[in-house]
Amino acid sequence: MEWIFYLYLINTFFILIIAIRDVRRPAKALNWIIIVLLLPIIGFLLYLSISNPKFIHRKRLTSSKSESNKLPDTFGDSASVIADALRHFTVNGLRTGQVQVFDNGIAKYEQLIESLLKAQKTIDLEYFIYRNDQIGSRITELLIEKAVNGVRVRFMRDGLGSYNFPRKKIRQMVEAGIECRTIFPLRFPWILSNWNYRDHCKMAIIDGKIAFNGGINIGYEYTGLNPDVGFWRDTHLQVIGEASADLQTVFDVHWEIAVPERIKSKINLKTKSEITKINSIGRADHSKWSAELGSELSTLDDKEMDISAKTRTLHKAYIHTLEGNPGIPTPVIRQAYFICITQATKTIDLTTPYFVPETDIIMALKTAVARGVRVR
Repeated sequence: MEWIFYLYLINTFFILIIAIRDVRRPAKALNWIIIVLLLPIIGFLLYLSISNPKFIHRKRLTSSKSESNKLPDTFGDSASVIADALRHFTVNGLRTGQVQVFDNGIAKYEQLIESLLKAQKTIDLEYFIYRNDQIGSRITELLIEKAVNGVRVRFMRDGLGSYNFPRKKIRQMVEAGIECRTIFPLRFPWILSNWNYRDHCKMAIIDGKIAFNGGINIGYEYTGLNPDVGFWRDTHLQVIGEASADLQTVFDVHWEIAVPERIKSKINLKTKSEITKINSIGRADHSKWSAELGSELSTLDDKEMDISAKTRTLHKAYIHTLEGNPGIPTPVIRQAYFICITQATKTIDLTTPYFVPETDIIMALKTAVARGVRVR
């Protein structure tokens, strides 16, 4: 029974390490202490594998400009304070551009495919979940079509979120000339050191001028037409203008972190006959695809789909781009939320699938209410 005593001492030592390392985040420390108590030794190994991003240390992207765009005076003092504060966390300070807001997958995919069809020079795609279903197959075919026509296409997926994306599809893309990489791939024996470090970006940049970014991945469930899933409410943006260059910067940095696919091209599709064949198939499939989605959409109630005319138009906007990943020592997105909440004077509207706030965010929301701010 002596071994139980030594196990207890070792486990206690591990608990002290957790308490000291995460003293500034007591909720996180408490959760891990409970796990280590329930799973001696094993719990501490899980803590090290999940909470110690040791292989992607680097500085965060920050503005290289000494001066940033300024908000017009019509926005008020509170907005100006927020904009000036956020400038220090952003890729290139405050930018101007046009923004279109999508709150459902169908509208996003329609606009994305239209933009991909018009691509002339480059297409960069980065997605956490990229499925090989009705939506994913159509976009993959379009990427191949553009690649064989001379457009440089770079495709990046997350190693866990898109783990089931077929290798044969990757091979087809590589053979068409598409550059494919995986960020944080799940490969033995590194699975324990990076499985929790995920790339949750859902981003596309076309010709460096038009960008899509937000919460909608590539998958049929986001259309709201999958009966097993039901209606899916999410938010996505189309960004046109100088702000799209900041998203391009984020993509390029992630591209350097990602691992090239271990697939060698055996054939070359870039012949006139193949190009003609793919072009004709692509145009036919796009018309058929749009018609099928249109017919399905017409059977749904507009109120249920929550589609408004406002999401169909472009709006002039002032834009900050922030990047976050496990290798950045400063939690810039968390700090950005704190700044916005504490400086708000009229309203705070928060939409999120994940809401596990710590005491500082809760206190910021409570004090906002005390100031007379409407919080939803």
